[in-house]
Amino acid sequence: MIHYDKNSNLIEKTIFYLEDDELTNESTSFLLKRFYKNVHSFYNANDALNAINNGIAPDFILSDIEMPIINGIEFAKKIRELKLDIPFIFMTAYSDSEYLKEALELKINKYIVKPVSDTEKLINEIFTLLEEYENSKVKDFITDSSIYTKTDDQGIIIYVSNSFCELTGFSRDELIGKRHNILRHPNMPKLTYENLWKTINSGKIWKGELKNIRKNGEAYWIEHTISPEFDNEGNITGYYSLSNDITEKKDFEEEHLRLLQEAKHSSIEELLENISHQWRQPLSVISLNAAQLEIDLDFESLTEEEKRVSLGTIISNTHKLSKTIEKFSKYISNDKKLCAIYIEDEIDLAIDMIGSSLSSNKIDLILDIDFENKTKMTFVQNEIAQIIISLMTNSKEALIQELNLEKKWIKISSSCINNIYTIIIEDNANGIDESIKDRIFEPYFTTKFKSDGVGLGLHLTQRIVKESFKGDIDFENSEFGAKFTISFPIKE
Repeated sequence: MIHYDKNSNLIEKTIFYLEDDELTNESTSFLLKRFYKNVHSFYNANDALNAINNGIAPDFILSDIEMPIINGIEFAKKIRELKLDIPFIFMTAYSDSEYLKEALELKINKYIVKPVSDTEKLINEIFTLLEEYENSKVKDFITDSSIYTKTDDQGIIIYVSNSFCELTGFSRDELIGKRHNILRHPNMPKLTYENLWKTINSGKIWKGELKNIRKNGEAYWIEHTISPEFDNEGNITGYYSLSNDITEKKDFEEEHLRLLQEAKHSSIEELLENISHQWRQPLSVISLNAAQLEIDLDFESLTEEEKRVSLGTIISNTHKLSKTIEKFSKYISNDKKLCAIYIEDEIDLAIDMIGSSLSSNKIDLILDIDFENKTKMTFVQNEIAQIIISLMTNSKEALIQELNLEKKWIKISSSCINNIYTIIIEDNANGIDESIKDRIFEPYFTTKFKSDGVGLGLHLTQRIVKESFKGDIDFENSEFGAKFTISFPIKE
């Protein structure tokens, strides 16, 4: 039998304890809370059922039989009607055979006679039942699944299913008698396997994702559940593993990351052009003032005050250049940590990154954003800026093509209503052809020649909005041109 180590952390389980006697309830609840993280005690079954209806799901129930309003048997019936197939122990001061018969029909796991004198035994009974329950659930799932293996206590494979052979490309004869490391991918960290063995050797279930290699050298991913098997003495006799093939999911994630990096790299040229626009004016000012100071060395044409003004101008414009580099570095940073950021600061960053390019193409930028009352949210830095830059770049390119348009503009507006943040980006470039507007979010779809772009922008923008922000992006042709509306819930 596995005993709980009192020096370890609390067990992550939710225990329901029902006892109408106040003193017994308090003392037993106090004991349970020394071992289990979530202990809910009740004096009647109605309160316990209400807790379940309110979303609290028990992992284990310990209940007296003689209870007010609804007795333990009736309570157990209602639990089973709710399809809660969880471990259940009855505590009673009686030994009524009728109770025993009904308890067996309700799949009650154990009967404990009150008063409980051996409290340590009670805790170990609960702990053991929970482990047996988890192990049984894994076994039940295995009967519905085909990708599984069994090993002895040393990790030597003693059985593999047909589907496991199909997945790996190895025959049963090639796998039996070997260890699972025959499938190990060199890119998997050793620490993963160290944690795996530490977990299952301690008698616990390990769950995680592993990258393996098929016989033909191809990589594949599995979602793995490994559970120990025990003999009657509580000794580990072997392990059985259940796997789900998640290669397609992992390939999708890797492709998504690759496309994001590709999209970011494709925007670097645009951003460098922007920086050159932003640097020209300060560099011109610095050059002019430096030239004046150099002339003054020969002709002493400047007063002391004029010299100080020139030096101050050089210093202030140097700061402008420094800030431009800081913002650029911030945008191209690969730091993917979540942090609390003002959304309006991200919009401002996007404007800084592309604003000069708009000016050089004679495109006006119209802003309807409340920069005084900012909205803070936790997200990955630069993702909102990347979304806005992507959409503004599309609008800019569309406006450049409109040769007969006298006044060109892009408008950005934002609002936060009922905890939903909305960003609208609209231009007056006459919109997108109705015959293709329903396809603009498709991967690789583009209206350009191949030499002009890869059509990644809108598809990636949509994925970031949906996956990172759990939001939506909508498109429509307004009376002026293209109009994109982004909305997402504010999350702390």
